[in-house]
Amino acid sequence: MVQFIRKQRVSVLILIIGILIAFSQSFAQDKNDEATTRTKNRYDSLWAIQFQINNNFTLGTFQGSFLSVLRRISPTSAWRLGIGLGFTTNDNDQNNHQVPDTTYRYSDNHTNSSQNIYVVFHYVKYFNIEGEVNVYMGIGPAVNFSNHRDDVENNTFKDSLLSGQKTITDSHSSSIGANGSFGVEWYATRSISLVAEYGATLNYTWGSSSSNQTYLHYDPAIHSESTSHSFNLTSMGVKFGLSAYFTL
Repeated sequence: MVQFIRKQRVSVLILIIGILIAFSQSFAQDKNDEATTRTKNRYDSLWAIQFQINNNFTLGTFQGSFLSVLRRISPTSAWRLGIGLGFTTNDNDQNNHQVPDTTYRYSDNHTNSSQNIYVVFHYVKYFNIEGEVNVYMGIGPAVNFSNHRDDVENNTFKDSLLSGQKTITDSHSSSIGANGSFGVEWYATRSISLVAEYGATLNYTWGSSSSNQTYLHYDPAIHSESTSHSFNLTSMGVKFGLSAYFTL
């Protein structure tokens, strides 16, 4: 009888151990399925628009001043494109100002304009893709083109004598190089993630500047030109961003 009871206890113990093993395997499988599903969901969301979180918690573009878009091409890799565009024009006129109690009058007209385009293209590699936080690295080419024009005209009138000068300065700058980044991405939801990224750029820059200065009642005009060449390694610092994923 005692031997029978012992056999029963051993059988129950073996049954309990078997149940625990089966439960642990099932739990592990569920975790693996969850990770696989999470990874697949991220891969299915092929496109993302990225925004930078500024100091005052407003949103701007993450890479470039106009557009930053990312395309996942596999669970572990993506392409990212940043485009920056800038156009400005300023016109400051001060016409026919007279100094009190004198016959001296002057006018200043100052106009400047600039155009800028910046393009950076990254190949991004992801690590730890089954975790909640992904580590990634990106590298790719970066190019920049800019133009600036400054137009200044000064005229003075004193004792029936008019004098003046006009200066026009044109400058052009171009750069080409490589841009690299290292960051982490945390998925708050399937469609929204938060990003912290450090970046740096190594580029070669060349430019030219020309100036034409003309005087009223004086010839000839004064013309000058200059050129510049430089290598630059620039840290972009750490920036925080938000990615909104979607499918097309």
